[in-house]
Amino acid sequence: MRQFRFRLACFERLLAHREDQAKLRAATAGAGRRRAIDVLDHIQRLVDIARGEHRRRRSEPGFDPHEEVTYRSYFDGMTRAIARQQEEVARATAAHDVCQRELREAATRRRALATLRERRFQEHRQESLRELTRLLDDVGGRRARHADSTPGPETAA
Repeated sequence: MRQFRFRLACFERLLAHREDQAKLRAATAGAGRRRAIDVLDHIQRLVDIARGEHRRRRSEPGFDPHEEVTYRSYFDGMTRAIARQQEEVARATAAHDVCQRELREAATRRRALATLRERRFQEHRQESLRELTRLLDDVGGRRARHADSTPGPETAA
């Protein structure tokens, strides 16, 4: 009987390699997305702290009107920074989604080939069993013919 050999094994290794690369890209994109979200959260915390400080300072006696201008300028700059960071989060999320889709497609291709390999192995196994059955039937038939043609011990005496 011949040994099972999957002729697409090289292609199977290639698909596994591509899936590994897609996993790496998805992980990198996910980390970039998390970093962008963390930066956005940090900026928003800074603004919240500054707003609290602004309210506290404004309620104190002796609040300088020039401080109000400084706070307004800071809040305007931080509002622009938040908007830029939200755009960055949107870009990072879109890139992550693309990488996730590529990973799903690569995994699907690899699983399809693994299914094909399993199917071919099952076919090979069935063919091997049929071949083995044919060989055993042939041996059994020869043995039966040989037993019929040779005289038994009681007829020889």
